[in-house]
Formats: sequence, structure tokens, C-alpha cells
Amino acid sequence: MQSEGPPLERVLLYVDALERLRAEKAEISCGDFVLELETLSADVVRDDFVVMGLPWKPRGKVDLNQAYWAVVDRQAKAEGEIESSATVGPVFPAEAEILAALPRRETPERAAHAVQAAQMLDLSFDSFENLDLALLAHGRMTDGAVAFPHQLKTARYVMEDMNGLAIIADEVGLGKTNVAGLILEELFAHEPNASALILVPANLRTQWAEIELPRYFKRQAFTNGRALSAIEKAPVVLLSLDQAKRTGKGEVLSTVLLRRKWDLLIVDEAHDCRNADRLRFKFVYSLQAKRRVFLTATPIHNSGYDIFNLATLLKPGCFGQRRFFAEQHMNGERILKESDALQQSVKPLMMRTLREDTEIPFAERKIKTIVIKNFKDEETKLYDRLLTLLQEIYQRHMGGAAPIVNPSGSQRHVSQFVLIAMLVLREMASHPLAAIETLKTALRKRVEEFAKISRNDADLNRLDEFIADYTSQSWEVDQHAKSERLLEEAAKLLKAGKKFVIYVNYRKTHQLLLDELASRHRGSTIVSYEGSLGREEKDAAIKLFKAAPKTCLVSTDCGGQGLNLQFAECVINYDFPWNPMRIEQRIGRVDRVRSKEESAAIKEVKILNFRTRGTVEEYVQIVLTAKIKEVRAVLGEFQSPLQIEKVYEDKLTMFIGRELMEARDAADMRKRMINFGVDDLRRSVEDYAEYEKDTPPTWTWRPHD
Repeated sequence: MQSEGPPLERVLLYVDALERLRAEKAEISCGDFVLELETLSADVVRDDFVVMGLPWKPRGKVDLNQAYWAVVDRQAKAEGEIESSATVGPVFPAEAEILAALPRRETPERAAHAVQAAQMLDLSFDSFENLDLALLAHGRMTDGAVAFPHQLKTARYVMEDMNGLAIIADEVGLGKTNVAGLILEELFAHEPNASALILVPANLRTQWAEIELPRYFKRQAFTNGRALSAIEKAPVVLLSLDQAKRTGKGEVLSTVLLRRKWDLLIVDEAHDCRNADRLRFKFVYSLQAKRRVFLTATPIHNSGYDIFNLATLLKPGCFGQRRFFAEQHMNGERILKESDALQQSVKPLMMRTLREDTEIPFAERKIKTIVIKNFKDEETKLYDRLLTLLQEIYQRHMGGAAPIVNPSGSQRHVSQFVLIAMLVLREMASHPLAAIETLKTALRKRVEEFAKISRNDADLNRLDEFIADYTSQSWEVDQHAKSERLLEEAAKLLKAGKKFVIYVNYRKTHQLLLDELASRHRGSTIVSYEGSLGREEKDAAIKLFKAAPKTCLVSTDCGGQGLNLQFAECVINYDFPWNPMRIEQRIGRVDRVRSKEESAAIKEVKILNFRTRGTVEEYVQIVLTAKIKEVRAVLGEFQSPLQIEKVYEDKLTMFIGRELMEARDAADMRKRMINFGVDDLRRSVEDYAEYEKDTPPTWTWRPHD
């Protein structure tokens, strides 16, 4: 049925505005009416009014009563169109259309393209041969858009076997949002008058509203959080989670959302709701939804209790009381007893697909490690001086058999000092200026506490002298070997016309590299992406990165999840993350399912990992690469959806940190890293768990000579 007016989403927006305005006045200028609508352009409003038979002149007036009744009449027709559209069956391209899409001339490049196109078509239309993959939602996709078998299988299983209650934990880059779209359309195919609420991170709202839903499913979602009466009626409402849960002035919106009964709730990056003490969890828990679908590649971040909380949001009571869950699956506050046992328990609630389970022809990964073999002279002197100072403080205050115990009884001085010391050394390896704030605050505060306990401020004075010398340096690029090498690699890529992403861990490093790249490459586009940017600024950054040629995106880890950057072809891990899952998240922004055109243009994805010889950065990479089997034996399979990211990083930090504090020199440290085994890391993990336990208050500290 052909629509003869604006769609229901816009009609509801008009109804809301007109109801409010006609209570105050009889007419309003056309320009002011457009301003009241906020989200619609003047051209769109003009065209809609003309189609509905309403007068519209740029400098004219809108008769609010006349417009209101015309829009209400259109609302009834639009709702009828939605009901009748439910009878539309699957629509697939005809054989002639498929053949026409294939290359005609048989050159080697075109032949390869044809093979790839045929593979993609074969993957997409397996549902003809396997009726178990048949979904009405597949036929409701945009003309020319198709779903892969794993997406169809997951969507069908969630709707038919899991009753619409599922955590979809597919590996990064496999199209979880398309699965959610299929579930959404399958619901409306069977229940035309259904309602759905989609909650996403703020930086992904535009991606969902302007790309994911309209491009693949012709689905328009209502996104105006201020139009409360429209939210009560709109079929599909899409909001950022933080916007929806707001208190204070935004509490009215959350009240409306909590009052309405939804047929489907979709939460993207659902691990953001894992903390039961936070408002996000409480808000999602309180929503009235018949079906709940949570999307996340990493259901556990900080604790094994994360999966308990997500399961509680999905299906309250499915794991029983918290203490029963703890007895069965937990060893302390964060550590899992056996991840295999928990995976079996969560299996009825979770769908997980790995890349290796599909036949999708992803681009080939080319991984290269760029080793910075030598510090600059001044870097070497200061790095060695700080490392020696940290080792002496550690050995003087925390070596031997007597640990420091706080008055509360918890043994946290050891762990906190090592974690802070490692943070400073990691920041120095990133860029010397990135470490200044931690040196002046967290590290100095910890050493100051040691001075008060021991009544000896010699270490504190030495640290203050070091900070004074350290901050007196200008740290230009030519004084820092790692950033100098990055600029060389970036220049090569920009000269070749490549699009690439640089990931850094620290805001100070981000700003320094951004400024230096922009000043050196004025003919190229250098784009910033970091956490302090607003939603619109982030959206604009990604659009600019995609549209401009010879472009580089410099991002902190906030750009490491959720973004679709498959049009880029290189990832630079300037600062190497300590968790394999975070590495995969970064690479997965670029190495993911592509369109036919993108697949033809990008045959390989380059990953450049920076490593500075003789720093903690190198020691981490030795552990993560050379000894990957041993790490897996203790911490589990990296592709597991039950990866505990923060705990993993803390364990690794504690293990490497204590080895570094006790090493005689760089050669001894390197030898320790190369020779470590399963038992070493297992002992380290067990020791880490001990730091979380409370012990009776006893004073057992004694300084070493």
C-alpha cells in the first residue's frame, strides 16, 4: 500500500506539538512552528503540509486548529497503513537482478570480485535451502539488503525458543544490531500493533536512527525525548540509555517510559547495566517489557557478578538469590571458580556466534609489531631513575614477609602501590607528559602515607626532586622516540591515501598526537574522537572521517566499541591494551562485515602494534603473545563472552608489577617474562584474590634497612 502522507512517526510529532500550541494560541508563524518541532527541517514540514492539503507559505501563518484536525485524520490513516503492511511477504531479488549485479568482463580482478559476490549471495540465501532459517523479518528488509545465516538463526531462535529473552553475545563485527533489527521486524510481522523501546549508548543513537534501522529495515524510530505524548504512542522509540534514565528535569521522560507496557526492549552495549547499584540497572529492571534482548560482546567486565546482574535484568530469579550464585560460581568478590560451569548455567539465556562459526569472507589481517628499540637519552635517564626509585620504595616498605595492613584490616597498600607505579610507567611509555598528573597526585600521596607510617620522608623528598626535574623538560617530539616513530608511520599512510585509526590510552597523549599530526599534515584531515565530546560532535567526527580522503582518526578507548568503521583499512595500537578482548574490540571496529563494494575495495586490514623495548609495554606483549597458551590455561579462552576485563588487567598488572619491582635490571626482567609459566601466573591470580579479603586489624609493618 502506497503511503499518501507523512509516516506515523512524524504525524505523532505534529500531534504532540499542535496539542500543546493550540491550548495557548490560535495561530503561529510557519517559521516558529518549524522551531517548535526541533527535529524536522522546513522543507520536510512544508511537503507534509502540502500532501495533507494544508496551506504553507514561508512567511505565512499556521492555523493551529485546522492543522490539528488534518493531522489527526492523517494519524488514523497512517495507523491503518501499518496494519495492512503486516501482510507483506518476503521479497528477494530475482535471478536476473542477481546476474546483473555480477561483473561481466572476465579480468582477474573482476573474476575474483565475481567469486566473492557469489559467495556473499550464497551465504545470504541459504534460507532457500534451509527452511529453519526462514523469517518473515528477512522479507521486510530494505530492497537489496540481506541477512547472513548466523543472524537469521539467532533471531529465529531468540523469538521461537527463548521467548524473546536473550543476551546476544556474538563476537565483535558479526552484526549484532542486524540481529536485533530482525527480531524487531519479526515482532511487527506477527504483531502489527506492537511497541518497542531501544536503549543505546549516546554515541550510537545516530548510528541506529539514521543507518542501522532505516538502511536495512526501512524502519523509522521516534527519537525526540521531549515529545512525551508521542512517546506514549509511537511504535518504536529509540533513546540513549542515559537520556531515558535521567532524574531531576528528565524524570518525566523516565516516568512515561516506565508507565508504558512494551512488547520488546532492546539494550545495546548492555554491559553498561551490569552494576546493580547504579541507576542504569534499576531503570532497566523497572521497565515493563514482555521481551528483552541485550546486545554485548563482553557480558562480564569487572566481576563474575556482572552476569548475575544481567541475567537478573533479563529474567529475574533465574539464578536464584545472590548468595546461592556466589556459593556455586564465585571465589571471592570477583574471581570465577570455573568459567565452564557458569557458561553452562547461562547457556539458556545467551546466544554466542564466533567468526570461525561463519563462512563470511573477512578481509585478511596483516599484523606488524613496530619495535622502538632505543629511548632518547633524556628519556632513558629519567625512566631508569624513576624505576630505581620505585623499586627501592617497594623493597624497603613491602619486601620480605611482613606486609603492611591498614587499620581497617585490608591489605591494600601493596596492591595499590604496585598498581599506581605500573600506571605511571605505562603513561611514561605512552608519552612523558601523560604521566605528570599521576606522579603529582596518586603516586606522591601513596609515598606520603609511607613517610607518615615510617616517620621517614627520605623517599618523599627523592620523589619530589624527581618530579621537579621531570616537569622541567619540554618533551618536544624529537625528545620522545615512540611518538616520533608514530608520526613517521602516519605520514606514510596519509601519503598513500589511506584511512586509519590510532588508538591511545591517555587523554594527554591523545591531544599531543592530534596537535602534532594536524600541524604536520595540513592537506589531510585529522579527526579527534574522545570521551568529552558531545553526541553530535562524535557523530560529526565519524561522518567527517568517512567522507574525507586521506583521513586519520585519533581515538581514546571510548572509540573502541560500538562504532562501524569498516571503511577504514588500518588500526594502529599506539598504546597497547592489556586485555586481549579490548584489542579485539578495537580491531573489530574496522575488521567487520562489509558491503559488497567495501569488500571489493578493502582486501586486507593492517594492524600496527607499537612496542618500546625495555618498558612495561614490552613485558605485557611478551606475556600476551609469546605465552598466550599459558595465559589461556589460567584465565580462560580470550574469545569467551565471560571474559572479566578489569580483573584480567589487574591480575596482569600485579603479576608484571611485582616482577618488575623485584628485578635487578632490564635484562633480568625480560628473562623473568620469557620464563614465566602457568604456575607462576596461577599463583599471581591467587595472590590477587587475597588482596580483596579483609583480615583482623593487626599492625605488622616493619621497615627494611
